Amino acid sequence: MHVDDWKWIWYFDSAGAIQTQGFNIFMHTPDFVLVLMLLQLFKLPQWGFPEEANSEAQLAVIRGSRLPRDDRTRAKTEAGSTTFAVDGTGEGDVPKRMLVNSASLVYGTSPVLRGRRTIVYDAKDPADSEGSYVAKWSYPQVTRENEARTVWVARDIVRQDERALEALPDVVAFKDYPDLSTDIIRTYLRPYEDPAGSLVKTEAHAKKHGERILRCIFEKKLEPLTYLNDLWFIRGMNECIRCHYLLWKGNEGYRVEHTDISAANFGVDPLTLNLKIRDFDLARLVRVNEPNGPQSTERTGTTPFMAIELLKKGYWEGDIRRLYRHDLEGFVWVVAYYTWVYDDAGVEVANSPVLDWFTADYNTCREKKNDFLDELADLYPGHRLQIANVWQYTLGLLRWLKRVRRQLEEEKDIEGEAEAEAEAEAEAQSLLNGGDQPATAAMSDPKSAFETFWEDIERFRVKADAVKLTPDVVKSFMSRKADIAARRDGRSAAGNGESQAD
Repeated sequence: MHVDDWKWIWYFDSAGAIQTQGFNIFMHTPDFVLVLMLLQLFKLPQWGFPEEANSEAQLAVIRGSRLPRDDRTRAKTEAGSTTFAVDGTGEGDVPKRMLVNSASLVYGTSPVLRGRRTIVYDAKDPADSEGSYVAKWSYPQVTRENEARTVWVARDIVRQDERALEALPDVVAFKDYPDLSTDIIRTYLRPYEDPAGSLVKTEAHAKKHGERILRCIFEKKLEPLTYLNDLWFIRGMNECIRCHYLLWKGNEGYRVEHTDISAANFGVDPLTLNLKIRDFDLARLVRVNEPNGPQSTERTGTTPFMAIELLKKGYWEGDIRRLYRHDLEGFVWVVAYYTWVYDDAGVEVANSPVLDWFTADYNTCREKKNDFLDELADLYPGHRLQIANVWQYTLGLLRWLKRVRRQLEEEKDIEGEAEAEAEAEAEAQSLLNGGDQPATAAMSDPKSAFETFWEDIERFRVKADAVKLTPDVVKSFMSRKADIAARRDGRSAAGNGESQAD
């Protein structure tokens, strides 16, 4: 940045910005010339790219720039010009090569500089020419578990349960770029052993931002949650809930707590119609019989789908601990969102009351959700007239949630002061030991919470389990996807077919 003869150098990355002091190019000419000479010596890592980056396509992906092309333009692109290889690591630490198509953007966040900056492109596995994959590029904090390894641990936990295994994503490889760590430049700014002499506030910066590295994760491509409807949606959601509980329960070595249940974190395999719970980048991997630290230091969640108990200042400050039933409640809010926001055909409707939950203010979200539960009888979604199964299932889940919340409120009312003090002391000791939080409510025990819920939805489970997968069913959902796209584009299905044939 410059103002008249004065210059300031700004360095931006996913951990934030670093600014130099200003200098005058005429009064400090030697310094200015030295800076120019140093910039000329920069190699790819100093400019924020991997050492092995060797194509414009790869540089564009890592830079996070988008290459929007319609189908016609993409078809005219020279073969291979937008594709590059990534040599990553597969399950079992075996080498795995994948191909990324930088011209085919699947998902991209807003063009921000700080944070994870997730961007997703289509990808291919050279060993599986028929499969469809995606490459998810992001800048996660190194203090968090590698998402790919977390998914592999999760799959190992439920390895003997085929139905639970089908509810997890297929992550095939990952690639880390440690030479793009945001901590490298900050290490040079901390030349003194005494933190007081550092040029950046080490502890404060690390606590707020944390070191981040570039990571690419490859997994099989999935359709969004709205791909399914009717009993297939109910069946898939039930399987995800059950799988989620088994992961929370864990095995002799690990437990996996997802902690970020949201509508975007579900995907559908279009060939098997299995609903999968995905995006384990914020999941908590707990090592059994090993110190894991107090869970209250990890605060995650997508506000519109978080449990009402967590939509408080105390949670974000680490005073309220996330329990299994909080994640379970997240499933209920996802189902309610699906029911009220989308019609039977899978198209978003206007003026849905649940859209009020989408706010960055957790207090407002909590109030809106409480109002929603209180006014449930008057909020029947008129667009759910044809498929009653989803509505009845949603209503059953919301009634279960209301009973649980009423039970918890009643227990709080009758809890004596002595019992409250004893519980607080036991909870503090439990947090120090990294154990589970004791509570008076049976719903605070994962096993009790799940079994009560599972029994409560038995009639929906039996009905949904009766569906049968056939080629015609698979084709019908593919046709439904095309119809949804046509409706969203304001075109008829016939018109859409003509445009594709041109």
